[in-house]
Amino acid sequence: MVQVKGKVGDYTRAKRLNKYQICPKSFTLTAILTSCSASSLHFFTTGAIMKLFYLIIKAIVLIFFLILALINFQRVPFSYLPSQQMELPLIVVMFGMFVVGAIFGMFALFGRLLRLRSENARLRAEVQKSARLATQDIAAPVQAASDKQ
Repeated sequence: MVQVKGKVGDYTRAKRLNKYQICPKSFTLTAILTSCSASSLHFFTTGAIMKLFYLIIKAIVLIFFLILALINFQRVPFSYLPSQQMELPLIVVMFGMFVVGAIFGMFALFGRLLRLRSENARLRAEVQKSARLATQDIAAPVQAASDKQ
């Protein structure tokens, strides 16, 4: 068992260790490392297979676009203003439109990113507040018991 003490932001460090527990009373993140049990081996094997699967999919997509680029080397007219045009290879035009689409997609997701960041900050503050209240509740009976003596 490995304990990582720190802020709530250390949660991701403990999460990477596969199994974790959060103790809000003391801000202690406890990561439980098991020796090679059947369930943890299954997790790591499945994770490795998924990484290999994604690598194969990426390689297939890369090969597909490489073949597409080699086949479509013809020059096509590209009109960027009403009276202006230039001749470019088809794959250059396609790649340029892909980049433009990716940029528009990033701008479209930017608002959602800001909303999720603000929600994350709000939830972190809520967790810290509840942990602070929990430690005060635990400390209060101890002080009351010592005052009676």
